[in-house]
Order: sequence, then structure tokens, then C-alpha cells
Amino acid sequence: MPKSVNETTLTIHGSTIQLRTDMSNEDLSRLAVYVDKKIREIDPKGKLPQNKVAILASISIAGELLEERHKNRRSREDLARRLEHLHEMLDEALGGG
Repeated sequence: MPKSVNETTLTIHGSTIQLRTDMSNEDLSRLAVYVDKKIREIDPKGKLPQNKVAILASISIAGELLEERHKNRRSREDLARRLEHLHEMLDEALGGG
């Protein structure tokens, strides 16, 4: 079943943009609030050019994404090690090791 396409208008840091997306309006709104907050953290007085602020916010958000991916990868590797250890312990307990 194809996803439905929503048309919505967002305002981020005073700029309005119209989008067509398969994301829910609620999810899109949460993202817009997050991006707007990040932009306001970078340029609280609104003095920097919008393109520069957008680039800096993008870099900041991308940094957060990469850090979360790194944490996720470490967690998956740790979980794999623990599962392997449990598997070995189970094999020994059942006399198969």
C-alpha cells in the first residue's frame, strides 16, 4: 500500500517552507521545532545570514546523528559479545561445549 503524501507548511527561524512528504504532520512538526531550536541556539540574536545558520545547524545535527550512530554500533557490538558469551555458557551447561 503506497504511503499517503501530506502537504504542509512549516516555519523555521522565520522562514516559511511548503513541503510534500509522506511523514505525518506530527513528526514533521517535531522535526521543525528541533531544527528551529538548534538554529536559535547557534544564532540567538538572529544576526547571522540564514544560509550560514542553516549550514551550521546542519553540521551540528549531523554531528549528533553520527554520535548516535557510533553509540548504536558500540551497543550492537556489546550485545553481540554478550550473546556469544551466553551462548558459550549455555553450550557448557548443556554439555555441548
